[in-house]
Amino acid sequence: MRSNADLWNDREIAGWIADETDLNRLVAIEIVADDRVTRTVTADLLRQDLAEAGYGDGRHGFAVPDFKAAILGHGAIGDVRRVMVSAAAG
Repeated sequence: MRSNADLWNDREIAGWIADETDLNRLVAIEIVADDRVTRTVTADLLRQDLAEAGYGDGRHGFAVPDFKAAILGHGAIGDVRRVMVSAAAG
């Protein structure tokens, strides 16, 4: 698994995550606050830089533009973690 957070602040997070053993597999991230999943986002946004770097079709980007809303009222953020979503993208 390889990933990078390109943007991380109290308003939004964005980046990419890919399963290097199966570049067609969709991966998601879960935002966890107070031991509870408050948001799940699939990393399926097109990233041309990833496609050019050989990461399949490049659809491994994610964005959570309302990050603060995902944790608001749920206490402090505890974790951002990955989960497998599907055996094949598309």
